[in-house]
Amino acid sequence: MELYGSYTSPYVRQCRVVVIDTGVPCKLVETDVASSAGKTPTMRIPFLRDGDLQLNDSASICRYLRERVGQTFLPTVRDQELFSLAGTVLDSAINIFLFERNDGLLPSQSKYLKKQAARVDAGLRALNEQKLPFAGPLSDAEIRIACLLGWGRFRKRFSIEGLDNLARFLEGADAWPPFAETEPPEGAPPPV
Repeated sequence: MELYGSYTSPYVRQCRVVVIDTGVPCKLVETDVASSAGKTPTMRIPFLRDGDLQLNDSASICRYLRERVGQTFLPTVRDQELFSLAGTVLDSAINIFLFERNDGLLPSQSKYLKKQAARVDAGLRALNEQKLPFAGPLSDAEIRIACLLGWGRFRKRFSIEGLDNLARFLEGADAWPPFAETEPPEGAPPPV
């Protein structure tokens, strides 16, 4: 089984955390979006290959990994909601990041990016109001939230100053071995 992606992608990181948490044997094949565009219909990372099976989204990859060891992925509506909310915030933050990096366009210069920035702020505030654990192990929804916060910190995209619940949650996630082991390396290349 091979997971294709980069060490800096928060979606790849989520899959890597689940690989470690489940103990499923899986090799990371380091690639970036440009190099893998022709290998997946979504033209993005991560994607997973296991024999003839190819999965092209982090959610389906995580579900597949969990089911291989008899675990349930997102067992409740609350889990699904938190997972989706964190994914929406992450997508918006990545859009802002990519527009700035690739086109030099800032939220102050675009109605679309202003809306994305507002979505990030509102989403982080909503996540801060949730009851989140201050120590691992983490559920799949909590792993996605931790990956969102870790990516924001790594790329310096947003601050969680004043969002005390999220700050304590991230501190606890940082101490959980599967999350700590997947921290992007210092001096990592610029892909997402």
